[in-house]
Amino acid sequence: MKPKRRENLSSKQVGDERIIHDPETDTVHVLKRTASLIWDLIDGSRSFSEIEEKLIKHFSGEDPSKLKEMIRSTITDFSRKRLIEVHHPPLNPLPSREGNKKLSPLPHGERRRVRGNKKEELLEEIEKNPEDKENYNLLGIVYMAEGSLDNAIDSFKKALDIDPEFTYAMNNLGSVYFIKRDMAEAENAYNKVLSINPNHAEAMNNLGNVYSNTGREDEALGLYKKALEKKPEYPDALENLGNLYRRRGQNNEAIGCYKEALRIEPGHLPSLKSLTEIYLKGREFHKAGEAIENALKVYPKNIGLHDTLIGIYKTIGKHLEAVNLYRKAMAISKDINMEIYKNIGRIHQEIYR
Repeated sequence: MKPKRRENLSSKQVGDERIIHDPETDTVHVLKRTASLIWDLIDGSRSFSEIEEKLIKHFSGEDPSKLKEMIRSTITDFSRKRLIEVHHPPLNPLPSREGNKKLSPLPHGERRRVRGNKKEELLEEIEKNPEDKENYNLLGIVYMAEGSLDNAIDSFKKALDIDPEFTYAMNNLGSVYFIKRDMAEAENAYNKVLSINPNHAEAMNNLGNVYSNTGREDEALGLYKKALEKKPEYPDALENLGNLYRRRGQNNEAIGCYKEALRIEPGHLPSLKSLTEIYLKGREFHKAGEAIENALKVYPKNIGLHDTLIGIYKTIGKHLEAVNLYRKAMAISKDINMEIYKNIGRIHQEIYR
């Protein structure tokens, strides 16, 4: 399979960074230099191996195995955000004591129906070239998106039959087991990844999730920190570390993790949700409002964010701001009902009484 950028995206180079706007979701993505180079190569004319080969030549002197892991992780992230046409992500890991655990490189997100005939295309590709491990790996991801977890396991195992050291498929296999709550098999898969590549930050993060879910919080804490040593700008690991701190009552440390995750990825909604919950519980309404205002710059059409911020504005007496936000929400949402008008009326009464 040859990954290809979606055609309806707008892209602009600003210095070493590339700004991409997705009109379907009205979201903005910022790619740093290396991710921008990868983006340029995803034009539908190159296979994964050809993209890897070109970038390894470009970064001569760098460790090829680390480059391959970085390239694959970046392309998976593009796919998770639905910026490329290869596959669509799953998946909702089952909730832990502190919300969903972020798995990488297939983080949780809204479960989406796989569009088009990607599965059929992959099956045709596999029939033509049954020794292509990449296609089996991609097929496993498609099955995960459908919720066909046993088929996903079978596909990842076939990829590993071709290449037992294919850490990308091994990590994904661990993620399927994690979703199935088979923690022993998930732990085994992630440990195999780390035995092949001890610097695999995603596997460290994922293994930390297993430990966190099986009562080994100290070991989980160490793995999240180690993952961040290997990959400092890693919002999923920061969120998981923050969740663990929060569960231990270390809110200041948790806030630091969530803020750093949002600095790296301003649209990282799980970190925003957790940060806002801490502020609201501590009655720090202005800080909660500021965090959501920043998120709305990334997700201006997110009705849930509007609703939460309206509640905060009403609580702290920003009545006019609440009215304006109601009106924005009305312009965005097609499901306008009389309750919205009633709420605006109540706020006007509070202002002018």
